[in-house]
Amino acid sequence: MTPEAIEEQVKAAKLAQAVPKETIKPGGSEQVKLRRWLVSFGSAQEWYPVGEFVAIDADSAISRAIEVFGAATRHQAEEIPWDAAPLPKLTCR
Repeated sequence: MTPEAIEEQVKAAKLAQAVPKETIKPGGSEQVKLRRWLVSFGSAQEWYPVGEFVAIDADSAISRAIEVFGAATRHQAEEIPWDAAPLPKLTCR
């Protein structure tokens, strides 16, 4: 098995643990807290923010970023407070 395949299995297992096994019913006692995450991918020298994601935890946010943008050599997620302003959109010239 390749290292990439092992990494994908580990990520899938972490995501499966984060998702509740039972259906959450409205008004039930189960409470899910979603958070806002700034996900960045890293190169050899710098970190590049790739976007904001709403997820239960950092691993879920990173997994979603990888689904959208593809694999990266390094990645990180920082929690963003809900009352923070959105990131400015970059315009190309």
